[in-house]
Order: sequence, then structure tokens, then C-alpha cells
Amino acid sequence: MHIPRIDKGYRNLKRYRQIVGILIKYGFAEVVDRMNLQTYLQVGKRFFRKGRVETTRLSAAERIRLALEELGPTFIKLGQLLSTRSFLIPADLLDELTKLQDEVKPLPFESLQNYIESQLGAAIDETFSEFDQTAVASASIAQAHRARTLEGKEVVVKIQRPEVARIIATDLDILSDLARLMHRYVPESHQFDPQGVVRELEQTTKRELDFINEGRSIEIFAKNFASFDHVYIPKVFWDYTTDKIITTEYIDGIKISETEALRQAGCDLKFIANVGAKFILKQIFEDGFFHADPHPGNIFIKDGNTIVPVDFGMMGRLDESLLEEVSDLLIGAV
Repeated sequence: MHIPRIDKGYRNLKRYRQIVGILIKYGFAEVVDRMNLQTYLQVGKRFFRKGRVETTRLSAAERIRLALEELGPTFIKLGQLLSTRSFLIPADLLDELTKLQDEVKPLPFESLQNYIESQLGAAIDETFSEFDQTAVASASIAQAHRARTLEGKEVVVKIQRPEVARIIATDLDILSDLARLMHRYVPESHQFDPQGVVRELEQTTKRELDFINEGRSIEIFAKNFASFDHVYIPKVFWDYTTDKIITTEYIDGIKISETEALRQAGCDLKFIANVGAKFILKQIFEDGFFHADPHPGNIFIKDGNTIVPVDFGMMGRLDESLLEEVSDLLIGAV
């Protein structure tokens, strides 16, 4: 029996077992077998025998989404990246990938306080006049808390989970191995270029984990839209920002998906849609620098009809040659 080489050895063994177990749980034992991961097969079967999902009730696409969510942040990001390749992904799987939920229970404030203070170099009560210990949002990479600076500014403090960088690094090592195995043993995967996808995931995740980089992206975006009516970019508070913590202006707005609340607030939905279209087109065709995670939870409306994007961890760039290709495709489709 062939056992694949695991480049990082025993350091990744436990995580390999978890991954194989989850794949089996959601009915993908055949995939495990085809990729010659049999060395973990019995471990996975024993681990998830009681919790195995009834696969006949769910489509393959649904099971893929659920498996990615259970596998954690790196695999959720992988699914989100694949969802941008609509020309390669079957429609039913594309629909499921767009539903990926990156929501996890927040870490208790008590377990984060020393970490926050070590990052900022001072006690929290010496840095902020108020700090809400209850997270207002929580995802696999970071969680966010409202606070008030000593100068009285309302802010949101986004805190990277202390162990997430290590977890993602381990997962990326494993994904590189799995992509190599898929290329070798699953020929139909070639159309998706699994090794290329993992390389792209590694690049985007590295940028997303660097909150200094996110702060710079916000400032580039603010410059690009400085004279653009009805779009507002939150300010970065650099005195309270590190590579693991980013502090930005608090936005008191309504999520763009909450249409009834927008109507009750007197917003002009048609006007907002028109501004939104121009907002997207400018990012792509004029700036070549765009918000790559514009889901409804990341777009707010404030002051009537002003669009406010938040969470700039995932950004994309188009160079001139690629921009020309995209423009030609758009012109050809008209």
C-alpha cells in the first residue's frame, strides 16, 4: 500500500487525521481512497463512525460546503476563492460555496486581554476610555469589539485570533500536499488547477493576516474615492493598529441587505443601487484595486444614501493587461 510523503512529518499528523475524518464524515471516503490517504482511513472511520452525516439527504455540493465549514478558516477561504471561478465550478456547487458561513463563537475577553495589551504596548484602560468586552462580530480569523479612544472617538477594534496564523500555516502545508496528490491521482481535477489555487490561497491569506497591510488598503481606497459622492471609507487609527490588531472608525449604519430597514430610514434604494454599480465599476475599470469580499455584511448605508464598505482584509488588483482583457470580454458580451 502506497503512503504519501508528508513533508512536515509528525507535526501535521493530527490535523491530517482530522481532515480525513471530516471528509469521511461527509461521504467522501472514495476521494480519500483515490488520493492514497489510506494510512488515515481507519482513524477517520473510528473517529466519525457515530457522527457520520446521512449523505442521501444532502447533495454532494451541500456536503462539500458543510465539510469546508467544519474544516475551519483556511478551507472556508479556499471555498470562497473557488466561488470566484464561476466559469469552472458547477452551478449547484457555486451556489453552495456562496453560502459559506465564516462565523464562529468569539473568544472570551478574559482570554484576549493580555494579548491585546501586549500588542498595543499598554493596558486597555490606558488606551481606551471604553472597551466593550462583548464582541460585535466574530469570524474564524478575527473578532471585533467596539471601543472609544481617550479622545472620545468611537472605533471598532478588530483582533486577530492568537493561534490562527499557526493553524493556517499548518493547513496550507497540508493543502499543498493534497493538491499535489489530486493532480497525480485525480486527473479530472486538472481543470481546476488545484496547485495553482493553493498558491493563490497562500498569497491572499498571507495578506489577510497582516492588518498593517489592511490599513494601507483602506487608505488607498479612501484616496481613490476621496472625490466620489455618496461613498465613505472609514478612517484607520494607526496609534491603535499593529499587524495583529486594526482599529477603524465605527460606522453607525444599516447593512445593505436589510432592505426593509433601509426603506423605513427613508433611503432611496434605486439611487443606492445606481451608486453601488458605479462604485464597483470604478474599482475594477478605473482603479484596478477592488474590495474582494463585498458580501452584504461588509457594506453599510449611512446618512441616507451613502455607501460604506468595511473589512478590507481581502483585496484584489488588476494589472493593465488583465484589465484590458476584462474590458474586451465585457465589450464582447454587450
